[in-house]
Amino acid sequence: MGEDEPQRPNPANEAAGIAALQSSALPVTATELQQAYEANEAAAQDRYGNRVLAVTGEIESIDLDFSDNPVIRLKTSDRFSDAMIRLVEGDAHHAASLAKGQKITVICRELTEIMGSPSLGDCALQADEAKREVR
Repeated sequence: MGEDEPQRPNPANEAAGIAALQSSALPVTATELQQAYEANEAAAQDRYGNRVLAVTGEIESIDLDFSDNPVIRLKTSDRFSDAMIRLVEGDAHHAASLAKGQKITVICRELTEIMGSPSLGDCALQADEAKREVR
């Protein structure tokens, strides 16, 4: 690589770096996020945007996007709306060991909304979640 080319971060290091932010992350549930966005999207973005979040919820589904990257959807109190979670590359392989109905916590550095529902990116599973196996 040349000096001017940006170096791509090591995916495993990136996931570990995000998980290390856990102690400073703002705890919130998927339902709380969805309700905040439903009540006032601008206020929800002011409160939760640009912060590291520790989002807890029950898995509604585990899907793949158009590039075959895992997308985890967490249940909320609105059956027509969920919280979408996109894992960092270094944690993506853990999606295969998760199950619908499992409660998880993810540490996320990005938050936007899509059609009024929270969409979280740059997420890593909480350290103990990544080690847990579904039986």
